Amino acid sequence: MKVINAFAKGWKKVIQSFVLCGLLYGMNFLFAFIVALPLKQLMDKKLSHSMEPQNLLAGFDFTVVVDFLNEYGVRDAFPNILANTQIIAIVFFFFSVFLTGGILAVFKNREEGFTRGIFWEGCAQYFWRLLRLTLYFLIIQVGILSIFFFILNAMTSGFDIEAIAHEGVIFDSIKILIPFYLICSGIIAMISDYAKIHMVHLDEAWLFKPFFGSFKIGLKKFFKTYPLFFLNFLIFVLILGVYWFLSERIITDNFTSILLLFVLGQVFILGRIFVKVLRISTATEMYRSLVYTTKNSEIPSLENQQVAHQNEE
Repeated sequence: MKVINAFAKGWKKVIQSFVLCGLLYGMNFLFAFIVALPLKQLMDKKLSHSMEPQNLLAGFDFTVVVDFLNEYGVRDAFPNILANTQIIAIVFFFFSVFLTGGILAVFKNREEGFTRGIFWEGCAQYFWRLLRLTLYFLIIQVGILSIFFFILNAMTSGFDIEAIAHEGVIFDSIKILIPFYLICSGIIAMISDYAKIHMVHLDEAWLFKPFFGSFKIGLKKFFKTYPLFFLNFLIFVLILGVYWFLSERIITDNFTSILLLFVLGQVFILGRIFVKVLRISTATEMYRSLVYTTKNSEIPSLENQQVAHQNEE
């Protein structure tokens, strides 16, 4: 029952804060536009009089790509593009963490709803603590991936070529391991969400309580927290499936089809943003229900926090 209630309340909060999704989409679009400008200038400089890009519209042709790289010298620019891509990925990582603070602040102050002041204040106030928490859980995710890689290495006898060629061991091993890896990685991602929510509600500079408290919340109430997380994951899979189904049926051989694919891509990005906001909103509702009903727990309730602040004043 708590899963359904948290999911329903989370949906309600997201719908009431639809402006938040629009703002996040606008910020992501602006970031992508700024990033795309240098690449567009390079393409315009090298390909302004070329017909090769049009030849690629009908379908991918590796020979055309190689000829066009040799002819127009774009290959020389690729190392710079790759280096810039790495920088962009790092910048976007910080950018995403920054915006997450604003989302958490909005749903923490659910009585007031979405306001630009609360959002931007949350972005700035929680950035450094969220960054540290994100890095901690990223290290855990890398550790889990490494463990499964070592297991895969053992199952394939160190990726032995003959065994792989004759038995298809690597593919069978991957099919066995992927479900377990996705479950473990999903659990850590879920706990990461509760750590961020816990940190924002406690509003403490030290991350000891939010970090370890999130494991207590996520694992002790696993049959409430994980079904909710999985439900949001299914919504993302549904959106991804619809996007893939429609994009596969659009033949990009003219301007109209390219525009249609672009619009479809933007709808997909908006859908991803919606799922992220929904995940945080529903997890916040679940967190509140668990904290309010937890007795004799090390996790302080929101009511006790408010009383403590009043006593300090």
